[in-house]
Amino acid sequence: MRFHTTLKDIAVSVIVLLSCTILCLYGMVRLGMGNPSQVFATYLLAALDTGGTYTLTTGNVERTYLKELVLTNPKLDSNETTLMSAEEVRISGGLPSLIGSVLFGQKEVAVALSEPTIQFDAQVFSSRQGDGEDSALFSWAEQWLDKNTLKVTAEGMHANLQLQGLSLGLLGASFSLELAPNRGMPTIDASLGTFTIGYKGIDATLQDAEATLSDTGEVFLYSAKTSMERENILLGFDTLIGRTRIDGFALGTQNLDISLSLEAFDARFAQYLVNIPKLSGSVSLDFGTLGEARVSFDQLQAERGRYALTVPTTTISGRWQAGLPSVALATKQGESVNFSFGGVAQTQARDITANVWYQDFETLRSQISLGSITLVRKDLESRIDDAFIEADASLESGTLASVSASLIADGQVHLLDEDINAVSDLEAYVSYQVDTSSLSLSVLLPELASSFTKQPLSSRFSYQQNREGSQLQAELSYLSQLSLRGVYDIPRQGEGSLFISSRLDGFP
Repeated sequence: MRFHTTLKDIAVSVIVLLSCTILCLYGMVRLGMGNPSQVFATYLLAALDTGGTYTLTTGNVERTYLKELVLTNPKLDSNETTLMSAEEVRISGGLPSLIGSVLFGQKEVAVALSEPTIQFDAQVFSSRQGDGEDSALFSWAEQWLDKNTLKVTAEGMHANLQLQGLSLGLLGASFSLELAPNRGMPTIDASLGTFTIGYKGIDATLQDAEATLSDTGEVFLYSAKTSMERENILLGFDTLIGRTRIDGFALGTQNLDISLSLEAFDARFAQYLVNIPKLSGSVSLDFGTLGEARVSFDQLQAERGRYALTVPTTTISGRWQAGLPSVALATKQGESVNFSFGGVAQTQARDITANVWYQDFETLRSQISLGSITLVRKDLESRIDDAFIEADASLESGTLASVSASLIADGQVHLLDEDINAVSDLEAYVSYQVDTSSLSLSVLLPELASSFTKQPLSSRFSYQQNREGSQLQAELSYLSQLSLRGVYDIPRQGEGSLFISSRLDGFP
């Protein structure tokens, strides 16, 4: 069967088309519909507005909504406060893609934001708590995300977040976010531009910062330059790199290993200047509780007026086990810690290791060893080798009750101008009782060899103090030929007394 189109059929069709066009134009004029897409935008946003705390408005919807839904100047308001706005929002696939994602799922919806601005504070956040309509909206959004893939990109984003004492700000940021139902974690790739943080009087700024989160939970943070300020304390460093891996956003229910590194650390506070060229650290959290922490730096330089301190490569580690903390420190073998005071005095210490730990909740113990420590002041040089220090502290309800310490070392003193030397083993003990204000100190030099004697001397010095007064004792013996003992009592009130006894037997 064949169909023939005649001139009459064409004329009738044209007349009907023109009539419909004229009728539509007349209706648009009578109804004030200068832009049909604007009417559609009003209808669409009215349908999205469920009457809850949040309200979405837009300036216009482009005519390409069947291929790409473009919203110009959209705003999300809550309680007469604009939470989010943007110059433009583009949704690829337009309305058919959105409708298909709601009805059938298994869709990939891509949303692009141009120059979005976000304002959020704790008051707005708390005001929406318990709102049934908003809860239903969030529940619907979760169900939609369980069936579809959402990709969000943003350029030129500004944000200001105020959350219960924590202030976060972003300037010139861009990011991409992807949420997929078959992935355990969203993927995030963000260039944060300038990122500011304020918390309890601490203000921090990260310049040229970047952050990423992979679908396997790998987290990466980078900042080209970071500065922190609190009152008169200024901190700054370059090339901050942080890494960790998370299994979800409930961080308190998982084990975390966090690593950090930075360069050119600089601190200024109370006339102190501190510089560290390179620093790295790591922290492990066990279900929100600190497990282990470690910090290493290649060199530390500190100054305050005429004082100067230089510390070589050092590692500091801490551990929290069964509610009891412990700390360990070690400097690089063969390198020294130097302390000087305006060129008048200088101290060097080598091969330092230290351990401090709680034996139980009422006993704090520490052990320190030094390969050597040297003090030089004008023409006097003193040196202690192979020093070992032990200290114990007793606590009562978290308050110090008593402390005791012991020192064992090899010591020597050299008077440079007079060429006088003294060498001896060294033992020292000290204890202090808080409730009685009792102090006890003793120093023992069992074999004191010097340039004055052919054979070593034996000497002992002690000091005791309590609320009644104090006492100083000194004992000196040389072979069986000489013995000296002196006691000086110093009462709190009144004059002191001095007692000296001696014994000579064949002393030249």
